[in-house]
Amino acid sequence: MSTPNLEQAPAIQHAGGVLLKAGAGSGKTFVLVEHIIHRTRAWRQEWETQKQDSFSDWIGTCYSSTVLMTFTKLAAGEILVRLTTRFQLEVAQCPAEERAWWQECLEQVERLTVTTIDGFFYKLVRRGFFPQLPPDVAIVMSAPRRKKILGLFDAWWEKEAGRLSPEVARDTAMYRTALSETLLEIFNDPSLRDAWMSFKPEDAAPEKLGWLADELSVLEGWHEFLSQEQVVVPDEARAKANKWVVLADALNARTKSAATWDEIQSWGDFAGSEVGSTRLVLGNSKELVGDYFDLWREFKGSVRDWATTYRSYVEHFPTRILPWLKTLHHLVRTVNEGLHPTEGLTYGDLEYHVLRGLRDPQIAQKVRRDFTYYVVDEFQDTSRVQYEVLQLLTKGEAQRLFCVGDAKQAIYGFRGGELKVFSDVEKAPGMRTLLLSSNYRSQSSVVNFNNAFFRVLFPLGMNWEGHDPH
Repeated sequence: MSTPNLEQAPAIQHAGGVLLKAGAGSGKTFVLVEHIIHRTRAWRQEWETQKQDSFSDWIGTCYSSTVLMTFTKLAAGEILVRLTTRFQLEVAQCPAEERAWWQECLEQVERLTVTTIDGFFYKLVRRGFFPQLPPDVAIVMSAPRRKKILGLFDAWWEKEAGRLSPEVARDTAMYRTALSETLLEIFNDPSLRDAWMSFKPEDAAPEKLGWLADELSVLEGWHEFLSQEQVVVPDEARAKANKWVVLADALNARTKSAATWDEIQSWGDFAGSEVGSTRLVLGNSKELVGDYFDLWREFKGSVRDWATTYRSYVEHFPTRILPWLKTLHHLVRTVNEGLHPTEGLTYGDLEYHVLRGLRDPQIAQKVRRDFTYYVVDEFQDTSRVQYEVLQLLTKGEAQRLFCVGDAKQAIYGFRGGELKVFSDVEKAPGMRTLLLSSNYRSQSSVVNFNNAFFRVLFPLGMNWEGHDPH
């Protein structure tokens, strides 16, 4: 029987509220299995203090209220085999006086839910938690669903074409292929589908887009320029009346903020002005200003484009944009109503319906009563929708959650996995982070290269797009 190392021990012996950053080959599966053994011992001690039920009923209930989720059926099967083998080992090696209860644990551990995240969602449907979904609903492939969506679009167009304004009808006909692809993308992605079903076209009015202006500084990287200190202009440079001195004085005089549309438009106007559009040849002055004007050039182009876009949006919103949004919104809702759950669910449908169902406090409470503790493996590949479901299931109570993953191994972005979810749970109230850093699988040269590579990559941020000169 293996002994946990100094990093593995606290990752095993806890009662939840943990994000475990487990590097490749660090014994993650061993920790997961030993954590269930640890919880089993804790449950036995708790039973010893109460003994209100038989131990068999008690431990069976503890297992049935625990869910261990990973990303693939293969991984779930491996964990289940490892768990069973580990309990068999306890039965064989434990003291004689403990053999009866370990044998009972071995017989009851099959009540533990070990599955994929979508497998657990499907189990909730089969258990009848969601009145809007038939418990015997089938999982269907995406190909027939694609055909169904396109058929609903055709039926909508046939019915609505004569009712649309000439401009909207013309645009719909012109961009019908693109619209079809957009619909397929919306109904393939549960987060997009949820957003559209929660969306009201009036919410896109210019005066309601202040949140976007506030986020652009990060999304566009503006903060890199806006956080720069003012440029100090030496007397000798000022005496030469260099163009960069005039621009530096103008920039120094401006408030370094672009968090509202008024501020963005003001920056856009300045960027297009005679001073703001000055072409600079810094020469030896580059040493004085560093990369300040390089950052200004990047910021200038971006903020000018956004200011122009916003002005155009404001101008055309009432007559062009709003009618088009209303039409698209009606189309999405019509297609959504035509996708009857009785005809089967794709995995995207499943996540969408479970998410919206659990937003009903009564349904969420019923599920929380039956399932109280969640272990989530490969957490770096968890999607935003899956994480929101976990938050609803735990009601934000960190002790109900144990997440295990490694940001370096995130590979399922194409399925909706979002690495930002990993950082969000790290910052969640009540969560603490533990680390497994020792690699028992790879040669030291591989480990050293991997660590050096990600030391360079991670600081570049999640939106960085690399270039390979070779």
